[in-house]
Amino acid sequence: MMLDRSRLMLSFKKPFKGGDIAAILERAGLDLEDSRVRESADRRQLPQVINHTDQRLWVRSPAGQPIDQRRFEEIAERLRDELDLIEPVYRLAGSESRSGLLCPISNVLVLKPERSGNDIEKLLNGMAEKWELSERPRMSKYLGAYRFYVLNDPDRNNSYRLRDLLLENETELVSDVVLQNMPLLSPLAATPNDPQFGSQWNMAQIHAPEGWQLFPGAGFPSSLSVLVAIFDSGCQLDHPDLLSNKFSDGTTFDNLGAISGIGEPRSYPANPGLIGHGTWVAGVTSAAYNNSVDVAGLAGGFRFFPIAFNLASDVEVAAGIHYAVAQAAADPRKLIINMSFGNGYDRSHIPLDPGMGTDPTGNTWHTGFIDAAIAFASSQPQPASVVMCAATHNHNTLGGITYPATNSHVMACGASDTMDNRWILDPTPQPPVFPAGIGSNYGAQMSVVAPGSPLPTTDIASGTFAGFGYTSGATPHVSGLAALLFGKYPALTSVAVRNIIERTAEKTGILAYSDSTSYPNGVWNNELGYGRINVKQALDFADVYIKDYAGDNGTEPSSPPGGDFWDFSDIVIRTFDDNVFNPGDPTQSNRVERHNQNFLYVRVTNSGPQQATNAIVNVRITPYVGAQFMYPTDWVASDATHVTPTPAPGSQATPGHPVNILSGNSVIAKFTISASQVEDLWGWENSHPWHPCLLASVKADNDYAFASFDVFATGSPIGGAVVVRRNNLAQRNLTVVNLVAPFLKIIHFPFVVGHRFNAERFMEIVVDAQGLPPGARLRLSLDEDGSAFPRVDFTAPAASHGHSTSSDIVFLERTTMETTLGCWRGILTLEKGSRFGCLPCRKLGKVTVEEGSLILDGDRRFVLIERGMAIVRIEKQPNQIYPVALEISLPAAVEKGRSLTIKVAQRNEKQQVVGGAGVVYRFG
Repeated sequence: MMLDRSRLMLSFKKPFKGGDIAAILERAGLDLEDSRVRESADRRQLPQVINHTDQRLWVRSPAGQPIDQRRFEEIAERLRDELDLIEPVYRLAGSESRSGLLCPISNVLVLKPERSGNDIEKLLNGMAEKWELSERPRMSKYLGAYRFYVLNDPDRNNSYRLRDLLLENETELVSDVVLQNMPLLSPLAATPNDPQFGSQWNMAQIHAPEGWQLFPGAGFPSSLSVLVAIFDSGCQLDHPDLLSNKFSDGTTFDNLGAISGIGEPRSYPANPGLIGHGTWVAGVTSAAYNNSVDVAGLAGGFRFFPIAFNLASDVEVAAGIHYAVAQAAADPRKLIINMSFGNGYDRSHIPLDPGMGTDPTGNTWHTGFIDAAIAFASSQPQPASVVMCAATHNHNTLGGITYPATNSHVMACGASDTMDNRWILDPTPQPPVFPAGIGSNYGAQMSVVAPGSPLPTTDIASGTFAGFGYTSGATPHVSGLAALLFGKYPALTSVAVRNIIERTAEKTGILAYSDSTSYPNGVWNNELGYGRINVKQALDFADVYIKDYAGDNGTEPSSPPGGDFWDFSDIVIRTFDDNVFNPGDPTQSNRVERHNQNFLYVRVTNSGPQQATNAIVNVRITPYVGAQFMYPTDWVASDATHVTPTPAPGSQATPGHPVNILSGNSVIAKFTISASQVEDLWGWENSHPWHPCLLASVKADNDYAFASFDVFATGSPIGGAVVVRRNNLAQRNLTVVNLVAPFLKIIHFPFVVGHRFNAERFMEIVVDAQGLPPGARLRLSLDEDGSAFPRVDFTAPAASHGHSTSSDIVFLERTTMETTLGCWRGILTLEKGSRFGCLPCRKLGKVTVEEGSLILDGDRRFVLIERGMAIVRIEKQPNQIYPVALEISLPAAVEKGRSLTIKVAQRNEKQQVVGGAGVVYRFG
């Protein structure tokens, strides 16, 4: 930090009235740091206000000239009777606007003891007495591992010097010493000023009335088990539309940071625009529901309490979070912490300081112990789960999301407009304060958005205010929805509540959404995150899924222990309709018997909080073994390579027979595979079997998460590990059973690698056959002719859409040549301009092997696999499909009853498993 010599922070001995300020400044010859507020066309203020309090004023020299020692002493003398302290103002390195200005409070230190133990209190008390410090226990109580101290005599010493002395001389007792940092700009994320009355368009936009029909949040016993903490500027607690929902008078912080139980309305005489901010926020979440007074809060049946800033400092943020958790844990209750504020400025051109916590932007707060408080809150066990929501702020900046919304445990809440796009008030740059204009900040941490255009809410001094909004107004919508979810479904965890809000958000706006492994709760974009919240969909959410393995609980992506999501999924094949369902045993779940009708069972589970309505399972069997599958293409196609099993008579959850599934329950959908379809699956020539895959999907009317993904995917097929990324999709590798002859010497196991939609240049084949009988030999054949797959087209993709390539031969003159056509030898005449077009090469390219060796047998390449395990990296043509095969040479005698299991997996260039095949041979 660098000292700003033109500014000071004046701290007064007692609160002053608004009318006193002008006289104080005139005596001191200073100017008040003003808000520089410019009114927009609709007379709404822009969101930048100075963080004055009723005992602290930010001031500057009239012409911006440095305040030297003589001038400093003159100010102190003129304000001697009123002043407590004159404190310096600093600027963070790299900042150019006022967002980088702060005052490290000069009479406060926050210490972290080196250890805990029975003797630590006595030692800390002795240290405090030695350095003339006094602990404020009520504040320390809410700072986790840190302790809050005030200097007894700030005229004799200050926090800056004492910090260094403690770190140098008290290393056995103290591991960290930090300052309390107060930002010059208020972190509150909106400051509209014109009272007006209007309709609550915002509630209709997020489908609150439909949600209230499911659960209004009033008159339910569970509504008493949820608290909403409004962490803000304070709140008018006797407002007629808030009074009935007040849990307590809340708390505020006195001028030294200690927590006090002040319950009267908060006021900032220097900034009348801030008086109502907390009241406006509280109205969006907590205005009484269905009471015929003013507006209806989204969670109007739940109790709330305010936590009021005094200095808007980093210490207050950390202490406030701990305080809120303590209030909720006392009963215990579920807790939502609403933080319609944010701190930070764009510092993308400056290297990050790892000591500043998780915040990727410049910040006038020390985020380290705020991060610790957030982590503490997020780790609260049931039933005291905590959801935290924070505003992204209003600088209209990509990558400018402010802290604490940048913390991964906090939902980053942006603002949407009346058309459900990202809210932008004014895109016009206003350097240096708003170089990108005014609008909802956005970027990689985006969670969801909610209405931020002008909307009505409770106002200070009773009544309503119709001009609230920005990201400050958006955030309490998300908090209110979290309260409704906790109230309707008390067993939900905080993680589940966040997942539901994100997974049920509507995909609104003009910007495209995309599917990414970095955002597991659905398709996403960096302006609206997962979309605009939808109250009805969140409260009505069911999550139907098919397990990829026994321990799959529906979490996306799923994580099978061995990575093979195709061997143990909740899909079972049976020769008889015997209702045996044992997906963990391949011998009882993946065998399709030739010449028989086979039965297919698919188990569907509902892990969502609401009953699933009209759940339907669809299945396909396809021969693209070893390759990735594309959604929805491979799940919906019906052609020669996509066999469609028939729904079993009377079965539920099949096409034409939807079923409802209670939360936590499962149903089994049944299908049949006819004998003629099994012959299609047999797919061999000259006794060469191949192994089909069964693909299953499940949908329900109120599984809104998959519905939004499905709409997106139908316009752009999605591949890769889509089965584990979306729990509505599942896969099971099948084996068509045909007994191995007793004295067979060689087993031929063909399969397919590559894919029409995969343009990568390399792939890996992983072979696992560690159960080979002694004396057996295993090799991978790379140059198969494809005859084992008569229905698969192995033609190489055209390299240039029918045009000539560099390898084509063009005859420039009339030419004759001796050649053989059919069984005749003769002379072929080619006219000038004739062309010989070379077909694209479909052979696999360069091969490297781990745990094996590449050998030639005639003109064919084989990988000799050692110790039954190998990883083969192969160069391939983009979008090409290749037939390959495993050859197992057996010894003369193999004991009767022995089983041999071989597994093969294909991995992409990122070494992600995208498909696999398996076969079990049993020797009779």
